[in-house]
Amino acid sequence: MTKYEIKSIETFEDNCELVSIFGSGCNYETEKGLEGFDVYFTIEVESREFTIIYQNEDRSDNMKAYCGYGMSRGSHYGADDDSDELNEFLKDNDILVDIYNELESKADALSKSHLSIMLEENNI
Repeated sequence: MTKYEIKSIETFEDNCELVSIFGSGCNYETEKGLEGFDVYFTIEVESREFTIIYQNEDRSDNMKAYCGYGMSRGSHYGADDDSDELNEFLKDNDILVDIYNELESKADALSKSHLSIMLEENNI
């Protein structure tokens, strides 16, 4: 069975800001969310390293990311990471889904924590 290891996790908050979140079909703010929060993972699979980036989910259509901190792979938004290389390297390997699920879960937790900190700092 193929094994992997998360070698490093780095967050980038330089461009992070609180934004208004509008509920589905609402034209008024229902909560605050994060925008501009990135998480870079370096993982090792069979002695090869890959960098996978997660970014805040797009909220422009008011239909996604109701929680305000949801993360998606940055490659969906044009980030230059190693997702394509990892997909090719592990094609048809069930562990690929496990890797992405774990990374997204960790990215969501980091984003949620940072959102809480920013809300507290801004007395919201």
